[in-house]
Amino acid sequence: MAEERTSNYIKLCDEWAEKFLQMEKKELMNRLPELKEEDGYLKITHFGVPFGIRLDNGRIDRLAELAGLPLKGKAFGMS
Repeated sequence: MAEERTSNYIKLCDEWAEKFLQMEKKELMNRLPELKEEDGYLKITHFGVPFGIRLDNGRIDRLAELAGLPLKGKAFGMS
């Protein structure tokens, strides 16, 4: 029987999501004034791309994709 494997990337994402959930959000927002709490996220723009860290589970979403907007500044195709 094949053993189910989880990538190290997924494991690390899960670990950091859990760490985020344990963090004091107000202190984090004081340290990073660019963070804005809105719509269940802590939102930040990174290299022109909006991201949000979900307050309920600590996952990071690329908000442009969720809104169906075209992406700018993709990894290998800067536009």
